[in-house]
Amino acid sequence: MSKEEFCHLASFEAFDGMDVINAQFVDTTFGKHAHGEFVITLVDAGVQQFFHKGATHNAISGDICVISPDEIHTGSKGCEQGWRYRGIYQVNNKCAISIKRCTRKMDCQHFVEASSLMTG
Repeated sequence: MSKEEFCHLASFEAFDGMDVINAQFVDTTFGKHAHGEFVITLVDAGVQQFFHKGATHNAISGDICVISPDEIHTGSKGCEQGWRYRGIYQVNNKCAISIKRCTRKMDCQHFVEASSLMTG
């Protein structure tokens, strides 16, 4: 990790062992990988670039991304300063579905579902 980078991870047993991350990456890249559960992240600053379902996409500051279980994707910087984000890992299906419903009802402009990025 470069000196600008950090990664803080905590697990909360009160929430069925859900992991919470607060991280900033500049030089670190993540090759093709998948998670066994839903992952929900919020980009706080910069641009996160990722490859998913055959195309490269950018998540900008304020975007919320939801990656479904077992979806292969990558992660890297989309701008010189990299990206900073917060997220929750090991989100169960019921929680992720509720979050999706809430954000649609609130008409959140910055809600990005990874699978919907391919359609626009």
